[in-house]
Amino acid sequence: MKNIKKLSMAIALTLIVTNLYAGGTYLETYQDGDTSIGASEPPISIQVKLPSIQCGMCASTIENGLNEQTGILSVDVDVVEKESTVNYNPSKISEQEIITHITKLGYWANQQAADSSAFSQLDGCCQISDKDLKALKKRNSNSTDKKWKFWKR
Repeated sequence: MKNIKKLSMAIALTLIVTNLYAGGTYLETYQDGDTSIGASEPPISIQVKLPSIQCGMCASTIENGLNEQTGILSVDVDVVEKESTVNYNPSKISEQEIITHITKLGYWANQQAADSSAFSQLDGCCQISDKDLKALKKRNSNSTDKKWKFWKR
């Protein structure tokens, strides 16, 4: 029993010293509790506009879908504001990959259109009306502003 305790302490100490000696790498903890040492960059937080989300089910789909991706640290979707805050490790996943993944789930992300096949598979409550979809597409095609404002319900 004492040998197991000593071995555990030695491993823990080795990991700590290795982490400190590596020049300030970060300890990364994922939503599922998995941890990894060696991330060379600090986590980044981004805001992603989600103009096509409608309900809590939309929020759950996006949160669960992103949390399955390597490098995603946390996701918080705000249905009222139609945006999400995503914290991620940039050495594992890029901002564009996050946006693309959201569109593959069937939702618009920033000014990138949803994958039409994935959109058609969403529950009815998660699909925006044809009228709103046309307005969204028109606004997107006419927009030159990077800080594109979305309508509020």
